Amino acid sequence: MSSSEDRPHLHFCRAGERHVFLDVERDRYFGLPDPLDVAFRKLVEGDRCEAHEARALVAASLASHDDRGALMCAARQLTYDWPTSEVGRTSDAGRAKLGAISRALCTRIAWQHRTRSRALLKNLQSLAQARARLNNTGAAPDVVASLARTWRTSEAIHSAQGRCLPNAMALMSALTRAGVASRLVFAVRLAPFSAHCWIDQGRHLICEEIEHARSYTPILVW
Repeated sequence: MSSSEDRPHLHFCRAGERHVFLDVERDRYFGLPDPLDVAFRKLVEGDRCEAHEARALVAASLASHDDRGALMCAARQLTYDWPTSEVGRTSDAGRAKLGAISRALCTRIAWQHRTRSRALLKNLQSLAQARARLNNTGAAPDVVASLARTWRTSEAIHSAQGRCLPNAMALMSALTRAGVASRLVFAVRLAPFSAHCWIDQGRHLICEEIEHARSYTPILVW
């Protein structure tokens, strides 16, 4: 059973045999000790939790009781519909105008500063508010393709490696300015733990390879 009213910014996914959580408000990922992970699995799969397991889940703010006393999950689980194509492959770098490349670099550097100086939730809300002001969520394919080529070229000049969050936020911001509504996807994988994020738009991944993205489990779409 699920109810995310208590903690609207708490999200989770199951990566392999473990649950991973993203607390957007506190800007952190976390996992659970074995006994609590087992109890949480029972909760989300609809199995009966023992009394001590229910108490532990409530104490950890991962569950709460509804008016009838039923145990409810306090986190949100994502169902992600995987895109089927890519726009902006690495090989597309090099075919862009100098002015557009400069703007892309400036946008990326600005978002690197933003992600260091502002809370995650505040940045996400800013991106969502800008997207909500778009009059038309559709976009001509050549607009997206052109921006993606520019972006890949800027990445060849200033690497995005290790900077997936500011790079994705900057790309989403640039797409919004171009009149394109897109989404920011957060994902994780284990052994060892790694977090990643990318941008999708309709049925397309933008400047992200599907094979690489699929090595992660999506946990949040913004």
